[in-house]
Amino acid sequence: MISMSKNLKWTICLGGLIAPWLLAPASLPAVAAGLTLDTVVTLPLLPNGNQAVLRAFDISWVDPTLHTYALAASGLFCTNTAGATACDATAIGPASMPGVVTIDTQTKAAKLLAVGQFAGNCPAPPATAGLSGPNGLVIIGEEIWVGDGPIYTKTCDSTSGLVHSSSVKVLDFAGTIKQTIYTGGKARADELCYNPFTNVVLMANDEPVDNFITFISTETYEVLGTIKFDGTDNKGNNILANGIEQCAFNPRDKKFYLNIPATVVGTPPSYFPAPIFAPESS
Repeated sequence: MISMSKNLKWTICLGGLIAPWLLAPASLPAVAAGLTLDTVVTLPLLPNGNQAVLRAFDISWVDPTLHTYALAASGLFCTNTAGATACDATAIGPASMPGVVTIDTQTKAAKLLAVGQFAGNCPAPPATAGLSGPNGLVIIGEEIWVGDGPIYTKTCDSTSGLVHSSSVKVLDFAGTIKQTIYTGGKARADELCYNPFTNVVLMANDEPVDNFITFISTETYEVLGTIKFDGTDNKGNNILANGIEQCAFNPRDKKFYLNIPATVVGTPPSYFPAPIFAPESS
């Protein structure tokens, strides 16, 4: 049991994530054969007047009550040279026009939210891949909570000065960023999950240079606490993680389940030199 501020308590179960399909009957209805294409959704134009293209994207989420599908897209902009069929992917960082795509599942209308206001696409090699954003997202009430990467003085270059750390951005459905909550990571804030009983979000900074999770109140937007998986934190059972994947909240036992695919002995590899921190502002 892990105690945090404001007398809230959470328990993190480390290890296998309970998948919903494991609780389902052994034989599932054979419905796949009856599925047909319903609608091809065309994305709107970007603020720069170009057609939005899903160049790089990560987690999506469906809220059946709000009839809304949301997708985190770290790259929505690319150009085609004369006669070419593939996109020119030279635009990186905020210039790659990152944003959140929402689709009304009833009308099939698509919107682009907060375009250009995320860290953007930082492609491989791995020295930059962990700097991208937006990443994971979840719809909580009338808000979309989105994990984002850090911003460096030189785009997608962790050897340059750190302008601000990784963050969680809270959007309304008009695309306004209501809150920016910094997690302090040198790499991306990646995937997250939500406890509706205590109104707490768990966000993971999954890259080896960070290796920690953050608890955030959805009521006050305050950081309530962190757990490090660097082998030294008793709250994390002294686990040294090599990657952190999608978490989930189980309403039956009111616990967060955290998916750690591997642990290592010794110091995990770090692709990021120590950055120069600069003051942050939201």
